[in-house]
Amino acid sequence: MIAIIAILAALLLPTLGKANRASQSAWCNSNLRQLQLAWLNYAHDHQDRLVPNWVIMPTGYLDHYNTTNSWVVGSAMLSESTDGIRQATLWPYTGNDGIYRCPSDKSLWPYGNRRAPRPFNVALSAALNGGLDGENGRALDPVVVERLAELRRPVGVFTFIDEEEVSMTSGAFFFGPNQTNFWATIPGCRDKGCGANVAFADGHVSFKKWQWLGRTRTGLRTYVQNQLDRADLAWLMGAVP
Repeated sequence: MIAIIAILAALLLPTLGKANRASQSAWCNSNLRQLQLAWLNYAHDHQDRLVPNWVIMPTGYLDHYNTTNSWVVGSAMLSESTDGIRQATLWPYTGNDGIYRCPSDKSLWPYGNRRAPRPFNVALSAALNGGLDGENGRALDPVVVERLAELRRPVGVFTFIDEEEVSMTSGAFFFGPNQTNFWATIPGCRDKGCGANVAFADGHVSFKKWQWLGRTRTGLRTYVQNQLDRADLAWLMGAVP
């Protein structure tokens, strides 16, 4: 009897694990939908202007932080507090700090004398009213969109994305113009066999399963390792305005 139970358990565990990953992915998907709706509502209330996503980088990517008028404030790497969510400009449209995280991220990170989860683990595309060190909006790059009406094809432009926990600093997902051989920020690789939930400017959210599963942030630039890695990067760059 014990042997039979052990065999049944061995057969059921992979199925239960797969169901749990799918459930967590659905939860993350729901969170991104709520953030996406808040992002749209902010623009509607501010003469079509997108919520700021402006970042300061004092010395390097590890101390990136969002400015006080951005969709989130501060850095998920520098502070475990959710105060930076509640003090930010998108908070009146969300009112729930739980939707700023995807639940499959179970990692704990050192904050002073204790370890804790990242206060947020999703990022907003820097192409959407992004900024860096005072060069904000189109002053940062001509591809940056400042108003909702400037999006020519919202269904194909990503907004929020589940981010890799090692890469999670500010709330901005950065990339360079015509970027083909490196990642500046790393997307998540957890749910449903290594992928990320991605929200789009028209309001829909989808799951993107990555072809290359070995990606992790190694510095300001994480260079592409192979053709599968390059294909994943090309997919994401194709979702930039």
